[in-house]
Amino acid sequence: MTQILTSWHRPVRQISLWAIAALVSLWLAAPASAQEVEDLLTPRMTPQAIQAAFPGAETVGPAEGRPAALPVYIGGEKVGYIFSTMDTVNAGGYSGIPFDLIAGFTLDGDITGAFLLDHHEPIIGKPVPETLLSDFVAGFGIATLATTSAIKPDMVKGATISARLIRNGMVDAARLVYGGQVMGLNAPVTEPELDRTGFRPYTFAEMIENKSVLSYLVTNEQIVDMFEDQVGGGALPDAKTVGRDEAFTNMYIGLVTAPSIGVNVFGDRRYEGYMENQPDDGLAIWVAGSGEFSWMGNAFQRSASNFTF
Repeated sequence: MTQILTSWHRPVRQISLWAIAALVSLWLAAPASAQEVEDLLTPRMTPQAIQAAFPGAETVGPAEGRPAALPVYIGGEKVGYIFSTMDTVNAGGYSGIPFDLIAGFTLDGDITGAFLLDHHEPIIGKPVPETLLSDFVAGFGIATLATTSAIKPDMVKGATISARLIRNGMVDAARLVYGGQVMGLNAPVTEPELDRTGFRPYTFAEMIENKSVLSYLVTNEQIVDMFEDQVGGGALPDAKTVGRDEAFTNMYIGLVTAPSIGVNVFGDRRYEGYMENQPDDGLAIWVAGSGEFSWMGNAFQRSASNFTF
């Protein structure tokens, strides 16, 4: 099978190299003069949510900065920001489905409050009362970015995992937004660079469509044709293939360093775990596949190869 692997693996290798370049270009942040902040949060806001997230807010401006957040004004002066976990880190709850929590903080780093716009936690409502979770979220205003441990998830008895994940998602998003909006860690973009902080939710189908994740399909019929072209008429793969149009291999590749790809592929917690092992300014490439052929082999089972392919 060596010859045929050479013939059909070459396009895979070429598309992988092209994918790296294409993905980098897709996720470069535009220069400041051309940048537009997409405001996903304002259409979801309500007066109740604004006052719960930032009590006393008089005016809330359109989204600005990286990561995007809504500036809050009192007496015509900017006093803080309101942000969304869904639009910032896409944190998932116990159900695995991202929740939509908004929260606010002052320019001094005090958390002002929070409001849960949407969640899909199966245990909340029955048997755990919805009010228990609402009261827990409403109490987020007791903390600062440095004292979030004061928010105790055990007050949501029977759903402490959901409560902890919601708290952690709020903390992760708050620190990221505070760093970008107040501390200026995300300097204005003056030349193209990879957007390592911006986030927008996408489904996997949408990422395939917009080429955030690239795919390469070889069907059983195509692989048989490749054998015949390389080896001669009647040549067949070692393993039996079933279904002419079924996938012999369907490979996917994505530059998952960009949160708008990585978080949508893995979820926020797994994404954070992978990024912890990434060197500063490094790039993480995700390769996956389905179909009858295992392109990984068995090297990922060996300690000598550090359990990687």
